[in-house]
Amino acid sequence: MRFRKTTTLLGSMVCIFVLASYSVIKTSGAHPGSTGAPKDQTCAQHGCHSAQVIQNPVGINTLTFSSPDSTYVAGQIYTITIQVQKPLVDKFGFEVQAIKDADSTDIGSWIITDVARTHMLNHVVPPGLNRNSVTHNAAGTVTTAPNTNQWTMNWQAPPSNEGNITFYYATNCTNNNGLSTGDMIYLSSFTIKPKITSVKELSDVHELKLYYDVETKELNINYDVKGNKNIGLKVFDCVGKMIYEMPVVNLSGKQKQTVALGNEHKAGTYLVQLGINDQQTSRKVVVY
Repeated sequence: MRFRKTTTLLGSMVCIFVLASYSVIKTSGAHPGSTGAPKDQTCAQHGCHSAQVIQNPVGINTLTFSSPDSTYVAGQIYTITIQVQKPLVDKFGFEVQAIKDADSTDIGSWIITDVARTHMLNHVVPPGLNRNSVTHNAAGTVTTAPNTNQWTMNWQAPPSNEGNITFYYATNCTNNNGLSTGDMIYLSSFTIKPKITSVKELSDVHELKLYYDVETKELNINYDVKGNKNIGLKVFDCVGKMIYEMPVVNLSGKQKQTVALGNEHKAGTYLVQLGINDQQTSRKVVVY
């Protein structure tokens, strides 16, 4: 009987220790990669919470991006605020990460502005892609207003235009019982676009340059794709007829296309149109 009592007591102490450890670990931050972003999981799938996962909740999660029109300029720093609110909840957690839409890679740089309430996480997804995210500290689970919590951090845009970028973020509305049961996981996303003020600016960013070689009667088209992008190319003659089209392909880095005009071409101003993801830029060249 003594042996059984000792075993029961030891088992109870282990359970208490495990539950206490679980509570402390999750209070100090989310499991890396729990936002539901492409190639990632959620808190529930990681086994941290046997909770109901709700996509795109209404009136629960919000992300505020400091650019009013939800656009970014390469290299600029922006403030991001995530807020969650739910009646009868007094303990919340979160995680957020920035992903490039074109290839699901980590993008931009996080800057912690509130070290008491937030910190960074790092993890790797197949095939060996590194990702960074921001989550709460223990002090960051405490509400900032009744039934409400929010966290603020900075994010620096990539050094060049990388197309659309999506912030994937998750919040945990807990029942604060120290267990993995009874919590609610809410998943949301927020997409920003590059700010392009003119066709010329887009052309300058990708260094679109044209040259007509009168001896070979070839049109040389040079450009530099900043990052991996879907690229299409068209050439129109002086009367607006398309005389060349390159199928859309995913490219990166410096590119050169040569279009042979031959003896059939007409002298005049030709137009080269470069498609970059869902945007277009163009430049003119005189053929003689």
